[in-house]
Amino acid sequence: MRTILYILMILCIISCGTKEQHEKEGFNGEILNCVDRLNYDSKNFVDHTELIPLEQTEQSVFSDIRKLIYKNNTYYIGDLLDSKKIFVFNEQGKFIGKVGRLGKGSEEYNRVSDFYVTDDGDVVILTGSSHRLVKYDIQNNFLSEVKLPFMADAVLPLSNDKYIFACSIHQQDERVVVTNLKGEVLNKYLPYDKSDYHVNISTKGNDNLLRETLDGVTFNQPYDSKIYQFKKSGEMVALYDLDFGKNKPAENTLVNADKFSKTYRNKYVEYLKITPLVANRSIYGTMRLGKNLGVYRYDLKKSSMHVKKGDFKSLDLLMPLYLHNDVEIISYVDHNIVRFTDDDSGFTKSQMSFLQNGGVFLVKHVLRER
Repeated sequence: MRTILYILMILCIISCGTKEQHEKEGFNGEILNCVDRLNYDSKNFVDHTELIPLEQTEQSVFSDIRKLIYKNNTYYIGDLLDSKKIFVFNEQGKFIGKVGRLGKGSEEYNRVSDFYVTDDGDVVILTGSSHRLVKYDIQNNFLSEVKLPFMADAVLPLSNDKYIFACSIHQQDERVVVTNLKGEVLNKYLPYDKSDYHVNISTKGNDNLLRETLDGVTFNQPYDSKIYQFKKSGEMVALYDLDFGKNKPAENTLVNADKFSKTYRNKYVEYLKITPLVANRSIYGTMRLGKNLGVYRYDLKKSSMHVKKGDFKSLDLLMPLYLHNDVEIISYVDHNIVRFTDDDSGFTKSQMSFLQNGGVFLVKHVLRER
């Protein structure tokens, strides 16, 4: 009995120490143990996958999918770097059209940082250096614009009267900015530590820094294990910290890409690679396991982390882009992803031929019930 009490005391001391450390760092959310509870499943948490071929026309050619939104039975695909347009397909993959106008006019833009889709199907584009939100309908008619007093990497509507923006370290002193519908700043959150920062080599966030949830919006940055929830009221909640223990990168590597590379070159580290998808009962995403890639599901109900480890040869190891109704994760596959696969890749000859000829499949992962 004394031995049991002693063990419980030790565990309590360790737990309290960890909690105090996180609170000292300004984080008071739920700490999720991803080390002791990590389980490499032989049984995958994806029940089955469905491939949706995107129609190939002269107008539907894009170079890279940087963001995908599925709304109103329609796919909105953002090629934010090369064409700087949003490509629209119906549920069967038939091409509908493109949204966006390149140029220097008041109804145009020259760079896209991010975009989102309204409930009515309109597309709102966050422009680059012109600091604006530009809205078009699905027929590419200009509707309106909002001028912003700052630059940002990502945007989402937080509520009916608020926007939320994610900002890089060279754009703002804080990571998150909340504004009203006129673009006027209401609140700023999560200040950057610029004590060891070099502006020319900063790490810019990916295109999925912000994710919609039923309760508001979540925010997460590359290399950072912390997930923050922003309620529709604008209040920030420190939601989760996926704690990888001694194998996780130090937090101060977040601001400098070169520092991260130099510190962890040839070292085993575990960290979130793509901004996680937070569902009602689980967290989904990709992570780095040393030199390997893994897709994980952290089961919040059972407090367990299930990881499917491997490479891009398996359809269920593709980058999760969009979570639909908490039961489907949508990603994509093209020839660049499967060019190193072998005969065990799971693709038929006609599917592989489609990919080799420049085709793109959207991949709908239907999740297995727990």
